[in-house]
Amino acid sequence: MADNTVLKVGRGAVFPPGVVVRAVEPDFVPRARQLLQWMQSHGLSPAAATADWLLAVGPTGLTLFPAEDCARSGLRTVFWGGPLAWRRRHPGGRELLARAVGLKSGRRPRILDATAGLGRDAFVLAAIGCQVKMLERSALLALLLVDALQRAWASEQGDLRPVLERLSLECVDAVGWLAEADPSEVDVICLDPMFPVRRRNVAARRQMVLLQQLEGNADEGAELLEAALASGVSRVVVKRPGKASPLGRVPNYSIKGSAIRFDVYLSG
Repeated sequence: MADNTVLKVGRGAVFPPGVVVRAVEPDFVPRARQLLQWMQSHGLSPAAATADWLLAVGPTGLTLFPAEDCARSGLRTVFWGGPLAWRRRHPGGRELLARAVGLKSGRRPRILDATAGLGRDAFVLAAIGCQVKMLERSALLALLLVDALQRAWASEQGDLRPVLERLSLECVDAVGWLAEADPSEVDVICLDPMFPVRRRNVAARRQMVLLQQLEGNADEGAELLEAALASGVSRVVVKRPGKASPLGRVPNYSIKGSAIRFDVYLSG
């Protein structure tokens, strides 16, 4: 495994109470115990009589469920299958995100993804050739990301390895991290504040609801944008619903898709 499969925890990381870790098969009991020990070492006690979240450990890695509704789909992330596999093999200028971060021939900006979530945008940017540092304050989401990185490394897919080498992760509050950041180490900051839950696809809508429950206050996006702009980085990119108003300030320009857009803020 690589260094980016070891989770670094910084100031402001969120460890929710009421988490149960459970192996779905006997072979995965050691891994479940390892996760539980890691959580306890960071001050997260196992749930007692009641639990809010279930972290299931099984053959497909980690899956996170709300404890009261484990029969339906949970949260997990995969870096080598599904839509991300196609996007990895067909990177380039057609990606709205690539245009928003200022991708040009021979130029691959260094990216800070300050709201990593399930890591999909970060993975796409790494596939394009950018160095990407992911920040995620939810410890449970960060564990899903580390698990996805570990499984991706273990898959031994040759074309995946260079992409993984360009990804790093820290579990930390982005506002505090940005206040102490060195702007010379980053070219672009990407933000993806929580969208309103309006998607018609049932699975996508459920996934968004679970993410919002983990991330907490959806109104903190404007504060995060101000922190990013104050950091001294030359470009900040904010992902927004296509018809939503700008997040606080009016951007320099926007790159629009059918359902989403990227608002671009430039300094200097």
